Amino acid sequence: MLNEFTVKEDATTLKIAEATATYEQKGQPVKLAIDEKANDAKKGWAVLGNAGRDTAAYFELAQPVTGEKTLTFVLRQIYGDHHTLGKFRLSATTVPKPIRAPNVQFPADVLAVLQIAPDERTADQLAKLAKHFRSVAPQFAALRQQIAEAQTARVDFEKTVTRCLVSSPCRTAAPCAFCARRLE
Repeated sequence: MLNEFTVKEDATTLKIAEATATYEQKGQPVKLAIDEKANDAKKGWAVLGNAGRDTAAYFELAQPVTGEKTLTFVLRQIYGDHHTLGKFRLSATTVPKPIRAPNVQFPADVLAVLQIAPDERTADQLAKLAKHFRSVAPQFAALRQQIAEAQTARVDFEKTVTRCLVSSPCRTAAPCAFCARRLE
């Protein structure tokens, strides 16, 4: 288990904005390796269910490193014996953001639809593709941000609204039967 992954330039820890992986154990996503909780031995990126197979984690820095710099990569593994990284390697790139693990942007259900010929897709499958596209397309990023802000504002507003019970008299008498029992 990789409990924490950090990148340092001299004494400064660089902020990691995003982490994705080609495989994640249920409940142990790679984002736990960048949550800055290095001392929690039970939290981190794990791959149980895929052990012994090639698995990769991709980490994207918040700000690009400019010029020639010496970086230190710290991989903290404190879960215990037999739960450490096996044969691993580190690579760096200068490609533009976003940096994502292969197939991470496509959930399994979306990948399944993409494998169907376009002219054979059902209306539900097309809707699933459209929904996914709207959730990741860069041209909708500003709109997604506005929607998130509006939803947050709505929740905050609802917290300020006083709630009370409102009842109105019944115009017709409906039969009502109940049994009262004495409790001792």
